[in-house]
Amino acid sequence: MTLLGQFLAVASLVLPVMAADKPSVPLSSSSRWIVDTNGERVKLRCINWPGHMESNIPEGLSKQSLDYIADWIADEGFTCVRLTFSIDMALNQDVSVKESFQIGASEGGVDEAAVMEQYELAVEKNAFLGNATRIDVFGAVEEALWERGVMTVLDNHVSKAKWCCNLDDGNGWWRDAPGYIPANSEFFDTQEWLDGLEAMAEWSVGRPGVVGVSLRNELRAHVTQILWGGDQWFEKMPQAARIVHNANPDVLISIGGLDGGNNLAPLRDERMPIEDWEGKNVWDAHAYSFTVNTPNFGNCDIEKAQYGFLFGFVLGDDAEQQGPLWLSEFGVGMDEGDNDGLSDEGYEFLTCLVGYLEGNDADWALWSIAGSYYIREGTVDREDNYGALTKDWSGWRNEKFKGMLGKMWEVTQGPK
Repeated sequence: MTLLGQFLAVASLVLPVMAADKPSVPLSSSSRWIVDTNGERVKLRCINWPGHMESNIPEGLSKQSLDYIADWIADEGFTCVRLTFSIDMALNQDVSVKESFQIGASEGGVDEAAVMEQYELAVEKNAFLGNATRIDVFGAVEEALWERGVMTVLDNHVSKAKWCCNLDDGNGWWRDAPGYIPANSEFFDTQEWLDGLEAMAEWSVGRPGVVGVSLRNELRAHVTQILWGGDQWFEKMPQAARIVHNANPDVLISIGGLDGGNNLAPLRDERMPIEDWEGKNVWDAHAYSFTVNTPNFGNCDIEKAQYGFLFGFVLGDDAEQQGPLWLSEFGVGMDEGDNDGLSDEGYEFLTCLVGYLEGNDADWALWSIAGSYYIREGTVDREDNYGALTKDWSGWRNEKFKGMLGKMWEVTQGPK
């Protein structure tokens, strides 16, 4: 070995690992693009990491170490994580992890001993949890991701920590809005929601890896509330956006639509005052095969037309409130059929959606990473076949799925 070779070999042992490439933050929105401080496009290729369930702790830490999960996310080419949280957590950040699991067992109506087994496994794999609080864990997740160049968008998923979403989970619509129905709104207190968003925005200050805040997941008015739906959306979402922007002017503000998050059509007739958080606005939509207002008629062209009418129009140069579109949730059951693991319905849906997103090069986030949950809908350690990872969080549930996303991984369009 040459002297130079000997030097490099020794240096590789003693020199610190070089930091991962990171986008030049803070990010901004410019016309239909998300851009960095140099005006270069940054594409959000994200995966959802649930942290909004009864335990109020990001899932999976009983299965693998935080470093293992963060490595997998970065190695697979994801550029960001949509990290979900509850208002319960945002307003009670300093609860210890151990107590949070205990509370989760009670709130979830499940056996505490079984839940605490999950806690012990999590501490075994992530020793820091033994002396950590809820917010410490969110901070550790954000830091581990950012060390690897992966960004975080905080998403307020629910008020009361639990599975989402339907019209009887109490988290769907503002409690003080006209047409109150307890089944859909009992936990969604407007002031607590605003306070929780402010608390998380304040927490994110000085954390460059946190590049955005999503104001609320899948807003959904019940039949008695729909009549005032647009009015409430135009009133309350700007109020929340201003609070977040004032608390942390650096973060993007992601605003989801009505009807379960995918209907931005009210923007065709009325303006939202996005100039109050100028250069930070992102529009947010969801798509699933079972989404009610995008029914599958067996025709992909009709499906794409539905997407365009409900949310894709915001990308157009002729849109009055043009902005980046982030499809912050889409997903399929990954082991449900013979189409490379997908059911017929799932395969047709995904193939059409991929074509749509390849055509407009929009930003996206897969639902979700979670191959299992500490607690979900009355079950401890419940597996989820919509999870990208296996139940033990060791690798892809469906090795073919990544390739099914085609050119969605690429940046094919941009501002220049």
